[in-house]
Amino acid sequence: MANVYCYATNLPLTSADAFQDSYIEYATLHIPEAAIEEYKTTAPWSSIKNIVSIENEFLVTISSEGFATSCPNVDVDFTTVSGMKAYIGSMFNRQTGVLTMTRAYDVPAGTGLMLKGEPGTYSIPTCESFTVVSNLLKGVTEATNINATEDGYVNYVLNNGSQGVGFYKVGTAGASLEAGRAYLQIPAETASSRSALKLRFDDEDEATGISASLTNSEERIVNSAVYDLQGRRVEQPQRGLYIRNGKKVVVK
Repeated sequence: MANVYCYATNLPLTSADAFQDSYIEYATLHIPEAAIEEYKTTAPWSSIKNIVSIENEFLVTISSEGFATSCPNVDVDFTTVSGMKAYIGSMFNRQTGVLTMTRAYDVPAGTGLMLKGEPGTYSIPTCESFTVVSNLLKGVTEATNINATEDGYVNYVLNNGSQGVGFYKVGTAGASLEAGRAYLQIPAETASSRSALKLRFDDEDEATGISASLTNSEERIVNSAVYDLQGRRVEQPQRGLYIRNGKKVVVK
């Protein structure tokens, strides 16, 4: 479905058959809020089934690599968006170096997100309510220089580096991040020595990008150990959500 943008508050003059044979009725027209009713009641614009307000959306762009980070400046809802998905960083396993990405739908402004999907620009609708979640991604609202460490955290940025697309540890010189992007923070006491982290999207139940290499002894440790959501090993887990063998488990 095509997206058509028209920023004219005053309805553009055009003939009634201007969109003939163009299948415009299947497009989404994005226009200023104040002009919606006039567009909806005037031909040929009224033939477009979906007419929405530009003020009630947030635009994001995914590069040719199929990934991006984002930090929306409004509350947004990804529920009805097709062709791409939004994720938060929900868990980090320091033994495997795997960062688990959890699907996000309605999120508040200022949330750090990772986007995955077909390259292109997407219109994300705004929302009036959202779900507050624990998130390892931190968004920035203005151009920022990210240091290697910050307040007890080790910082990583999304990059297409020597090991593919993934989160790479910030070097001593720091890293520049554009406004509206996000970076990853791992607590220093749980961050591994790995320079890049493998990604696992829990809605797809598979790991992609950077490969993690384990010895047989490390594999046995991972299979038997239990960790909290920050990647810290827990010897006697109480009730709650934990990580075992790279997956979430609930202790009741």
